Amino acid sequence: MSNSYFRFKEFVVLQDRCAMKVTTDVGTGTGLLALMVAQMSGLSILGVEIDPEAAGQAAENFAGSPWADRLRVVCGDATNLVLRDHADSKCPERPDLASGPFDLIFCNPPFFGNGLRAPNAARNMARHGDKLSLDGLIEVFAYALSPEGVAAVIWPFDREEEFVAAAFSRGLCCNERVRLRQTFKHAPFRSMMRFSRVGLSGGGSTGPAISELVIRHGNEYSPEFVALLSQYYLNL
Repeated sequence: MSNSYFRFKEFVVLQDRCAMKVTTDVGTGTGLLALMVAQMSGLSILGVEIDPEAAGQAAENFAGSPWADRLRVVCGDATNLVLRDHADSKCPERPDLASGPFDLIFCNPPFFGNGLRAPNAARNMARHGDKLSLDGLIEVFAYALSPEGVAAVIWPFDREEEFVAAAFSRGLCCNERVRLRQTFKHAPFRSMMRFSRVGLSGGGSTGPAISELVIRHGNEYSPEFVALLSQYYLNL
């Protein structure tokens, strides 16, 4: 059974009410990504979470953090919350959210298709793209980003080109890709990508910067992985 909490250097994430626990795949769910960004920046951050239990837990984690005054969460479907033309949205927070645009949107969306399902419905919603499709997510990016804004996403490596092409069709250019491997012997399994409206006109652009991040060298975390996460994790 998973622990009911996960302790970091500067904050604690409660996770007993969230379908997806703390792993390398994290989303607003517990609020972990938002807390990490809050620790490293002075940004005011809004989390959007469709599952009521997870949204409540994220709010609890936000309130218990050192950055509670800069973090908040709303419960609802991101496409209905952000896109003004969704007239059927019943969420009272929608007018506030629609007041964007946003300078940064970051997410770890549900990205599995119709593959093997877990028996837990909330876990399926967190992992599978039934409630937030690729096209729906890109619509949110295209609508809600400010002219100079940045969107960042983690996505399956084998669907990387699909996401890049769909984003380009909506006026978003992939500026960077970081491909994640478990070890040097493993093929990439995730792609961390950064998008913006910058670079669409050519202007001497040579395409996205492409690099790799390997999590482990043998039985140890790689120096690059440690450097990236040592300010967060207790044992790094």
